[in-house]
Amino acid sequence: MQHLLKRNSLFLILLLNGLSACSDSDSARKQINYSFVAEDAALIGLDVSDNAGNQATESSPGTYSFDAGVVPQPPVTFVTRNTDSEPFNSFQDLDASGDLSEADIAYNVGFSLKFIPQINPDEAGITSVFANPITALIPAQGTTGGLGGLNLSEVNSALSGGVKNADPVLQTKLQKIAAKITAVQEAIVASTGQKASKTNLTSINLLDRFNLSSDTLTDDTKLNQLVDSALDSSGLSTESIQVVKATATQVGTNINKATSPTKGNLFESAIKLVQTEIKQTTTVAQVSSLISETKLLTALTQVVSGIDLAETVASSGGKEAFVASLLLVPPMDANGDIFPQGNDVIQRGMSDFALSLNKTSNVITIADNGAYFSGAGVQLSYSDTSKAYGGISGNDAYAISLNAIDLVGVEGYSLSQLRLISFCIDYDTSTQTCGVNNQGQQSYALATKAEICSAYDNQPLNESILQSINANYGDSCSTSNN
Repeated sequence: MQHLLKRNSLFLILLLNGLSACSDSDSARKQINYSFVAEDAALIGLDVSDNAGNQATESSPGTYSFDAGVVPQPPVTFVTRNTDSEPFNSFQDLDASGDLSEADIAYNVGFSLKFIPQINPDEAGITSVFANPITALIPAQGTTGGLGGLNLSEVNSALSGGVKNADPVLQTKLQKIAAKITAVQEAIVASTGQKASKTNLTSINLLDRFNLSSDTLTDDTKLNQLVDSALDSSGLSTESIQVVKATATQVGTNINKATSPTKGNLFESAIKLVQTEIKQTTTVAQVSSLISETKLLTALTQVVSGIDLAETVASSGGKEAFVASLLLVPPMDANGDIFPQGNDVIQRGMSDFALSLNKTSNVITIADNGAYFSGAGVQLSYSDTSKAYGGISGNDAYAISLNAIDLVGVEGYSLSQLRLISFCIDYDTSTQTCGVNNQGQQSYALATKAEICSAYDNQPLNESILQSINANYGDSCSTSNN
């Protein structure tokens, strides 16, 4: 998984399958199949078409295939299908799961591949051409030189070998360049409030006007020089242009920090940061504090935590099984006793606590013996904005975060991977408070049985309380914990 994630999620591989089953070249040409396949962390859910109007279909996650016999006419354009109401139709599959998970980030832009090498239709086998923000910079007639500090050999490697087969130094260089370009494109989308589409190609066409002189691609501090003149002629408002330029400066200054000791290079963290922080209301003066080193490191932590969560979900047998395995853990002190903040579930006599997930609707249902949730329980819907599940029942509100790394933590909670269920008793929708002075706000950790047993191995743990609260707790971890 670590090796997969070190490859940049923006790289698409163009597979041209020259089938030579027939004896004449015309017959062979008709059988050529062109498929654009997302490599490693796939770009899933894109709209892919060529200049003649031929449409590719996503034959498998991240794989875009034209009909047999169709020879795509460049440029071949890859564009998001995201909308405000459906913000994750297109996304970067960072955990390589093939579907949307907490690890993934939205992909709101795109690019056009203008240069496709000449392929002999009579030749059998597969010819691979990588399509990504770097090879999208190659002019239609090709190039005999380098691009923005990449020499010809490196450009050819990006085109024919891609990140996958590059040496580690070049791999890092290509990953970072692609992420920087995408981050600038996402800044355009965020500052204008308009995602890329077939009728809004502003962020895509920007690549055609980049300043590729000297080392503007390879020198991170020159990212603003790369995009400066392109933005001036982009047709954006003056304010948006200045915000995007300032964003480019900050991304170039800080992107080297987006490296995890456990996951390697995750330059996509800069893209996530831009998506999170840049708004239509953002001013130039705010950008330096919004796209700072500190906030980039926070975004990196979010991405790493999301990947860890996705891996845990996968090892649990899928998201439905994972959610069902989560247990409510009140905050405890070093002796295994419940903190006062966790006493409410004890005082109310909660038992039979259980979670279930409807994967189709992405709705979590909370149930217990009636101490909080009567009847069939309370249903919590997923919010793409908050990355959490939420719902209201009567006068109370509830939320579940499966990846709550933004929170400092629950006092007394020592498990390494923080997930939360929050109760807001007597929720006031006008003030968004939980009772008088927010005294109705309660948060409890959610953990699997294996995590509980591991975290409290040979430490005091009042398992009888956990067994009484949770329907699916089962037997004690071991006698050393009690």
